[in-house]
This record gives sequence, C-alpha cells and structure tokens, in this order.
Amino acid sequence: MVVNRLQDAKTLYAALFLNAYGDSEVTYQRATKALAAFTASIVSMETRYHRFKQGERTALTEKEQRGLAFFESDRLNCTSCHGGELLNATKASQRVEHYNVGLYGIHADGEYFYPSSENGLRKTTAIKSDDGKYRTPSLINVINTSPWGHDGSYLSLSAVIESYARGGRKISLGANAGDGKFSFSKHPSIQGFTITEDEKSDLLAFLETLTIENFEQLKTQTQSPFCQLVKLKNRTERPNCIEPYRVSTQ
Repeated sequence: MVVNRLQDAKTLYAALFLNAYGDSEVTYQRATKALAAFTASIVSMETRYHRFKQGERTALTEKEQRGLAFFESDRLNCTSCHGGELLNATKASQRVEHYNVGLYGIHADGEYFYPSSENGLRKTTAIKSDDGKYRTPSLINVINTSPWGHDGSYLSLSAVIESYARGGRKISLGANAGDGKFSFSKHPSIQGFTITEDEKSDLLAFLETLTIENFEQLKTQTQSPFCQLVKLKNRTERPNCIEPYRVSTQ
C-alpha cells in the first residue's frame, strides 16, 4: 500500500528517489531504507546526562546526581531494563527487549491479564506468556514525550514512578479495572520499592537531565518537508514546503 501511494505520487517522489538511488524506481526496500536513514538522523545524545557520564562533573546539580544514584541503585533497579546509551537496553544483554511492567491486571480465569486489545507482543505471537509485553522505550527526552505508557494512560512521570514503586498499577473503576501487580507475565524485576517524596523529587530532577539540549533545533531539522493538508493556526508552514501527497486520477 505504501509503495502504491508513493508510485501514485510519482510527480512528487520521482525526483527524490532519483537523487537518492540514481533512478526513480519506487520499491518497498528503497522506501524502508530511506525511512530508516531518516529516523537514524534524529537521534541525539546531546543531554546533560551524557555530558556528565563523559566526565563533565558539573553538568548535573547535586539534586540531579542524587536522582541518578537512585536510578542506578539496586533498590529501584531501573537500569535492569533502561541501560545502554539510549537507556532502553537490558543490563544483562545490552539489547532492547519486550517486557510486561504491570500497567494492567484484569482478573480472568484465576489469572490477571492486559486488555485483549492492548496485550502487546501476544497479539503478534499468540503466545500467552507474551501478554502485556511491550518494547522498552528510550528515556532520552522523556520529559517531552507525554503522555506516557504504551497507550498514553499515564499523565505524569510521577504517576509512572508510583506505579513502579507499587509493583504494578491498580485501576479501581472501568472496563480495565484490576491490579497490574498480579499481571500474569509481569517481569520479575517489577517487585516494587520504597521511595520518599524527596527521593522521587530527586529522581524526577534526574529525568529532566535526559532532555535533548538542542531539541527545538532538532525539531526544525526533522520537520516534514510537505505543506500541511489542513492549515493549523498554531503551526507555522515550513518555507518552500512541498505540496502534500495527492491521489492520482489516472
């Protein structure tokens, strides 16, 4: 379908494919390669956290350093899943994995599951033990990626921390009421922990240091080159934007 749309819009994309590949042929492999190249270009390690790890000891305040210490502590065990350069790899394998972290726990047949419409990796594999498993996200720029959780059901990072501290989220009302603490395939590292309000404040301060410092510049660099399909009052059109995709009538 994607290839068909690109081919239908050949007056727009032909020159772009010619410039990238030497001819204007549109293929699935070329489209995915181009998309991968674009997404790779928007990764940034320009954060105060990375500067601190590289030896710039004044990059973090004392409060932020305390938060980092909590983040890396055995008590919170955050780095068992959020390790590596992007803080999304497991400590053991340094690979990005899929985990159930106890967001949901709907009681059914003596066990606790995620909603059938939100059951993560299980939807792809049909394996019961994959229930609720989602790919570990990077924490880089996490302050700017609200709402949180695979389904955007956390409205604050404080709520995320409280859920982990409890060992899983409890939902009292609604169709998804239940206790994620007992979720069938929850990762064994999500056992809960104690944390004071001051410690939580320090941890949140540390998460602020993961913000990309050139974020506004990065947003400009990665802004869509196409003109808006629907003109928005609060969005400035990119100069010399390309007219958006239109279905061929031929």
